[in-house]
Amino acid sequence: MPVAVQRLLPQPRRGVLVAVRVAVEGEDDRDDAITPDRLARLGDLAGILAGYFDRTVRDVSVETGVPEPELRDWIETTFITERGTRGTAYRGLTQTADMPNPVVDALVARHVLTEEQRARSLWYQLGQERLVEAVRTANRAHHVVPARGRPQEHTPADFRAAAEAALGEGNFISAHRFASVAARRSLEQGDERQFANLLAFQAEVSRIEGDLEAAKQTLNEARSQFESQQDTLSTVQVLTALAEVSLSMSDAEEAVELGRQAVARMPGDVSARTLLAYALWRAGSPADAEAAYNDALDLDRNAARALYGRGRVRIALRDFRGALADLDRALALGLPRSEEDRARAAREEAHRRLGL
Repeated sequence: MPVAVQRLLPQPRRGVLVAVRVAVEGEDDRDDAITPDRLARLGDLAGILAGYFDRTVRDVSVETGVPEPELRDWIETTFITERGTRGTAYRGLTQTADMPNPVVDALVARHVLTEEQRARSLWYQLGQERLVEAVRTANRAHHVVPARGRPQEHTPADFRAAAEAALGEGNFISAHRFASVAARRSLEQGDERQFANLLAFQAEVSRIEGDLEAAKQTLNEARSQFESQQDTLSTVQVLTALAEVSLSMSDAEEAVELGRQAVARMPGDVSARTLLAYALWRAGSPADAEAAYNDALDLDRNAARALYGRGRVRIALRDFRGALADLDRALALGLPRSEEDRARAAREEAHRRLGL
């Protein structure tokens, strides 16, 4: 991008650049270079971002089946505070602020939301401050009134939001208290699905706090709820979380069994197969682990975490060239920061073992 354009976009973020690129491609001009003159013709950046937000909401609504007005209201209410700053939301096992996680993933893929690893969990916010006004402008044009502007009693969602805020501050006592109130009110209202999701959230609070026994107990309660609701996807996600807790408690055999149960329920779930492979490795079966990673990569050849895991297993199997190939691809595709550092260390080890 020309330096002059960078001056027009202070601290550019990918979301801004994507929005500008979309606007440029919509012009009747074969030249798609982003230049100062082109930006001047397009108009103000706030308007471009509002237009990009409109298009994104429409696309995500079609992709996920969530009605557009509901999606607009959720984004503004969840990610813009009453003070006009960016709010944050915690990613649970199946939902983020009462919205299914696939919706969040679709918004991240389009750079409206960005994710951040914090306190061993994922949090989301708008991709940048400029989107605050863009979202509000776009929603006003569609006559969307944020839910917080309507008088109402405190709902389970309000208490969950308070619990998430407390968790973000490391206040585990308040996080547990608010989450318990949210769960109780959900049950009183007969919302069994939300109750199960709140149990999973309480388990996550316990896990981050380091109380693994409490996390395991509450996850099993959530599992029972999801199974009674015949919610296969959520059950598999809880089984995967239980396996991770078992690994943290140094019980690799139990993690393997939980991983196998998850895969049996949903054979096409790449995350479940990746977790099973890791558990097999921790249980001392690198050859079985490699086979399980192969199964995951047969489903998605670009699954970065499966490539990373197989790369480490291949070092144990003395397949150093195969390990390098896997680790290089995993790093190129992108990994969470903690795993990226370990992947680079594993890559250096493979290089040393090859004598390179």
